[in-house]
Amino acid sequence: MKKPAFLSRANLVRAIILACCIALSFCVGGVVGYAKGSLGHMFHEGAEAGLTVVLLECIREGKTEPVVSYLETKLNGQIVSCGVGEKGEQSVFNIVGWTELGQQSRDAVGVLMAKVADYRKRHPFDAQDKGVQDLINATLRKYARDSETQPPRSTDAARE
Repeated sequence: MKKPAFLSRANLVRAIILACCIALSFCVGGVVGYAKGSLGHMFHEGAEAGLTVVLLECIREGKTEPVVSYLETKLNGQIVSCGVGEKGEQSVFNIVGWTELGQQSRDAVGVLMAKVADYRKRHPFDAQDKGVQDLINATLRKYARDSETQPPRSTDAARE
């Protein structure tokens, strides 16, 4: 009885070599990706630490305006990140978003962002770019606790 062509020794060797190459690529990619992410995180934290020192020195010298300006700008960036992140959160690939944990996370973000929206309403800070400011305003509108425009979120209603 003759063996099928795809079961030949050469094809089996090729399949084993291909499987080994795929496994090796996966391992190398994981190590390289981890190293880049780890180094990036270390660089970010180092830069943040340096900036924190500058901010602390400003506060100790009584120069609060640069600190407030930096924190207001940083808050604008965080609002933008939250607004942009909402799009990714809606992805069909976000499996956690389908679970109770996903709902709890959304509720927690809603509570925190409602505080941010309330703060920004009391203390406006211009982003100096119309597109960015529009995104900030749109994001904050979603979380505003203004009783005339939106009902309170379920987590807020339970606390009141």
